[in-house]
Amino acid sequence: MFRLTSFLRRQPDRSHAGFLDYWWREHSPVAAALPGLRRYSTTRPIDPAATPYDGVAELYFDSRKAFDRVLGPDADTEAMNDVPRFIDTTDRHHLDETVHVDGDVSEHSLDAEVPVAEQTGFPVSEFVVFDQDAGVTDEAFDAALSAEIQRARHESEVDWFASGVPADDADYDALLKRTHSEPPERVPTPAARYPDLRELADPTAEFAGYERTVVDDFD
Repeated sequence: MFRLTSFLRRQPDRSHAGFLDYWWREHSPVAAALPGLRRYSTTRPIDPAATPYDGVAELYFDSRKAFDRVLGPDADTEAMNDVPRFIDTTDRHHLDETVHVDGDVSEHSLDAEVPVAEQTGFPVSEFVVFDQDAGVTDEAFDAALSAEIQRARHESEVDWFASGVPADDADYDALLKRTHSEPPERVPTPAARYPDLRELADPTAEFAGYERTVVDDFD
């Protein structure tokens, strides 16, 4: 499985609320129509003031080849052409993906009359990108990553857990995602959930927010 994870920032002339409404109501239906797309989810921050990002987009494909056909450097699709209309800077993480826990994270419908930023009832997802510290061996980092994956797989409140490693050269070594269908009363700093990795790597990006599953075509 191949995943594109994009940490999104809005265009300077848009408000955060305006960005969310355009992204979820206008852009998402266009992106959802991409050929070969297996899963597409969008996550808005719980606390917009606490993160430099306005949201996270995830697009899953069976392979890098399937991704390149519709979103690669030579692709020309409506979804790609729409991105500059509302996104300023995108940190794109191209990942080889493994889904470890496939729970029931159902699709949530938007309320046509309520601004996106005010809607509730969506699952909570947390993303953490880890950059392996200098001097830490690959064996030690891989062992800590495996330990964290095993721990998350046995947590009853986690409905969806996935890990990704870079498919291209990148300045990070792992991206972890966990989703709770029932939003917890308090969402801690996401990196605090990974004590083994925190000893060996720097969390270079953290994000927690409300996720909407737009497309879910996993077998």
